Amino acid sequence: MKHTDETKLNLGIEELRLKTLESGSVFMIWDAEFAENGFIHEYPNGSMKLMQLSADERYPIEIRTLTLPEAAQIREKHGIPGVLYA
Repeated sequence: MKHTDETKLNLGIEELRLKTLESGSVFMIWDAEFAENGFIHEYPNGSMKLMQLSADERYPIEIRTLTLPEAAQIREKHGIPGVLYA
């Protein structure tokens, strides 16, 4: 069973994610197992891209688009629903 504070935090993060995607912005997901030296951008159209920071750490660089099964795996692992706002 999850602790009450953890549940509240998870609900807050999910609310932030939905607001971010609804506004047309990108939401960042960090998953050290999947993207050891990077992070994942989730887009309002439901797609996800593996990203990493530039050498000077000033901007993100796209490595590749995740496949549909990979995106589904990330959503399942992190307990986040698929959302489409495009």
